[in-house]
Amino acid sequence: MTIAPLGAVRARVGESACWSAREQRLYSVDIWSDRLWRHDVDTGEATSFDMPEMASAVVVATDGVVVALESHLLAGRPGWDDWRRIDAPQDHPAEHRFNDACVDPAGRLVVSTMRNSRFGAAPEGRLLRLDPDGWTCLAEGFWTLNGLAFSPDGATLYWSDSHPSVQTIWRCAYDGGALGPATEFARMDALAGRPDGGAVDAEGGYWSAGVGGGELYRFAPDGRLDRTIALPVENPTRPAFGGAALDRLFVTSMRERLTRPDPDDLAGAVLVLDPGVAGAPVTPMIAP
Repeated sequence: MTIAPLGAVRARVGESACWSAREQRLYSVDIWSDRLWRHDVDTGEATSFDMPEMASAVVVATDGVVVALESHLLAGRPGWDDWRRIDAPQDHPAEHRFNDACVDPAGRLVVSTMRNSRFGAAPEGRLLRLDPDGWTCLAEGFWTLNGLAFSPDGATLYWSDSHPSVQTIWRCAYDGGALGPATEFARMDALAGRPDGGAVDAEGGYWSAGVGGGELYRFAPDGRLDRTIALPVENPTRPAFGGAALDRLFVTSMRERLTRPDPDDLAGAVLVLDPGVAGAPVTPMIAP
């Protein structure tokens, strides 16, 4: 299998790969560099946009993108300098930041929060949804909530907790926005990598970036690990399907917190590979 870097970008903490079908471009963020990236997947060239705070996640909207920062969200069209602020919930602590994000079948943002690492870890993270009339808390008590993704039919929501003491992926029914009981889908404490960002393919397989382990995992719909792909980076962070037929898989990575050599200077790159299966289409967010 050929695994190649997409262009010359080497992010400190690359995250949140997401595909814009309208633009036929890939977006990602560099959390510790306060930066949003837009990648041309044909040429490998990328354009960066400075953010006012750490940019932890980006989702595609019906017109542009929505970027999750530390204290608020920004909605707009990159390059137009017309960003619009969306405030966090009133009870969003100053020591917390947004983390992972996805969009539900109705076009609503589903996003996690976590205690900012510079204030020390604690199981205080929440799972939130941005509804037309404000914020709804769906669940809470997480260390590092990641892996947000919906099944192809939109009826199941997946998430994970990356903390070394947890390393678990859950799923629950998502009926019109109402969450069913969360059930354990897979544990990764016996694998090389901890669960970070996730994506779902058209067959219902769940892909998880094994951060710290240099591997990408695919779990069958029944939770069985059926594929492991070794990556040339130690810290992959999030997979996303893209390309005109959603048949290419893009994986963000980071060049911080390395414990082994990086002889090919690939840490922090967006990697591209052919997974042999197409991705499930992702609903654009309807920004309020």
